[in-house]
Amino acid sequence: MSKATDEQQTVTITVAELEEIVQHAVREELRRLLRQHLPAMRHYLLHEGPDDPEGDAQLLQEALETLEYIKAHPESVQSWEAFEAELARAEAAGELPT
Repeated sequence: MSKATDEQQTVTITVAELEEIVQHAVREELRRLLRQHLPAMRHYLLHEGPDDPEGDAQLLQEALETLEYIKAHPESVQSWEAFEAELARAEAAGELPT
């Protein structure tokens, strides 16, 4: 059932029809994004390297150790704002390598 006026129109659709419309829109947007970013994704995957479960486990262990260290020593962590301020100060003082 629909009711129309000069400025607006009401259209009644089922939930299934709405789901189909949303799914179609999402699929199209994903296709567009994939086409747009496929070269970069392909480049990333080519440089990913071979599967290395041992190396992955080592990286995970190092990350967990870093997180534990940060929990134990929160004073060792600097906020992003403080880092940017220190970087700007060092740059202004000419302390950064060129």
